[in-house]
Amino acid sequence: MMICMSKVRKAVNAVYESLADPDDGCFGLWINCLWHEYDTLDTFEEQKEAFFFLLQRLLDDGKVKLIRPGVDVLWRDGNPPASGLTINDPETHWDAPTDEIIAWLRERWPEKAKDMHDAELNSWFFTIPPLIWKGKDGMWHGS
Repeated sequence: MMICMSKVRKAVNAVYESLADPDDGCFGLWINCLWHEYDTLDTFEEQKEAFFFLLQRLLDDGKVKLIRPGVDVLWRDGNPPASGLTINDPETHWDAPTDEIIAWLRERWPEKAKDMHDAELNSWFFTIPPLIWKGKDGMWHGS
């Protein structure tokens, strides 16, 4: 199936500022917040491409980063991670080139997912590295 990337870019560009707004939008939320339903996109494949384009743009603009794969920074039941690291420790950030990060995520995309609300897709969002957002204060924020 042929995807019209100009249509995908236009759809993402129309909502980019509102989704990236540190006072609102998806700021501080999990990566699945970027899995946005675009009224102007017709297919699941277009939605998928919009997700990756949006993530790429946020990464390129320095608004978000992902935690390096395998690094534990998640608090559980009020307890800090065993690593003692936080999302504001630079060594936890995945500082690879954006294209490499997007390729890594695409390789792990659930191939059987066929629609926006697919259970396998929903699970995928919680198996990939956490997303963190750069705040106005220069600190990194996540949920």
